[in-house]
Amino acid sequence: MTSETTAGLSIEEVVGELAKLPGSVNLSNLGPGTRLYDPGDASDHVYLLRSGYVKLYRLGRGGKHCIFGVVEEGQLFGEGALLGEKQRRAVAEVLEKASVTMIPREAVAAYVAEHPAFWQVFAPFLGRKIQLLEEQLQWLCFLDVEQRLARLLLQWAESARRPAGAEGEPQIRLSQKELAGLVGATRETTSSALNRLQRAGCLEIGRRRLMIRSIEKLAQFANAGAIGEGEEAAPGSDDGTPAAGSAAALEKSQNARAG
Repeated sequence: MTSETTAGLSIEEVVGELAKLPGSVNLSNLGPGTRLYDPGDASDHVYLLRSGYVKLYRLGRGGKHCIFGVVEEGQLFGEGALLGEKQRRAVAEVLEKASVTMIPREAVAAYVAEHPAFWQVFAPFLGRKIQLLEEQLQWLCFLDVEQRLARLLLQWAESARRPAGAEGEPQIRLSQKELAGLVGATRETTSSALNRLQRAGCLEIGRRRLMIRSIEKLAQFANAGAIGEGEEAAPGSDDGTPAAGSAAALEKSQNARAG
């Protein structure tokens, strides 16, 4: 989270206070696949992720799901409970071994009544989440799969909490299926795009792990053909057709020159 401050409070300090509220429950050693809530569950708690990762997604027909967020250590989620949501509309599922604090909605409401400055601190947090969702929607409309992946990985690689590998490079511990759900593509198309980014020297692919090898190269692909205000571009293809400026297009151009 960012350290937006208002009236002497930071979002981190507020989160710490919420975790101590009466009725809060700590859950530890939650394994991957553990669901914290499902669509239709009562929206009566806010959650603090103390360690690990949690993915948030919507279910679709035929078992398909759309991932719209990955929660990191120290972040709140399930905040719809504070915004009038009666029942959950999404799934919150543990990605990696996690520890979570469940905070009752009533306890938060009582805290807010005593500390109205809470909303001044909480508003920038919500605004940032909305901004990220808007960016993801723009990616789906204007960028090809490689650019979507590059921007997503770059965003995570620059996170201060992102774990590093033996050589210090940032690691992303998600399966290719989970990455596909985040960028709105099929697993096959996502796998092909990742392989091209690997050949370009941007990353290394492992089992449920991506190691970022070059932030600079990843940024080149992330910003290739970037859409400026007022400009138009054809939507990125999910059928594997490379767009201009993508890893595939650059690789094809290099091969042509070499021939």
